[in-house]
Amino acid sequence: GFLRMRIAQFLSTIHTETHTVYLTRHGQSEYNKLGKIGGNSGVTDNGLEYAKRLADYAANTICKESGDSPNKARLWTSSLRRTNETAQFIEHPEVDVDGDSWLQMSHRVYRNLDEIFAGEYEVASLTSTSSPGWTRWSTSWKAIANLC
Repeated sequence: GFLRMRIAQFLSTIHTETHTVYLTRHGQSEYNKLGKIGGNSGVTDNGLEYAKRLADYAANTICKESGDSPNKARLWTSSLRRTNETAQFIEHPEVDVDGDSWLQMSHRVYRNLDEIFAGEYEVASLTSTSSPGWTRWSTSWKAIANLC
């Protein structure tokens, strides 16, 4: 889709050097816990624990090359509450990279990273809806929710 093409364009034409891209899902949300899809809920205690571990991983792995040399890194999230709560513990120190000052993990929020609106199924329970087409939706979302 559109977003994939924009990312590919950004990575291949604007910046011709090699880039590593890390993707992660948000920490467990209140709606994940309740078996609902979509919405804009915050994260649970488990989601906050995930956020803290993600911040540690970002600081010690993503933001560093081999050894202690800083590696330029950016942080992109959607505008949804759960993604920003997941990113809240990631630090943004100013570092020196090849003689230039760099704001590490500078946080940028992009609405086009928000999930696709689920229409009539938005915030529906994965187990309580029996409308046509729901079986396909609920099967996919149950698999995703179980990953959290």
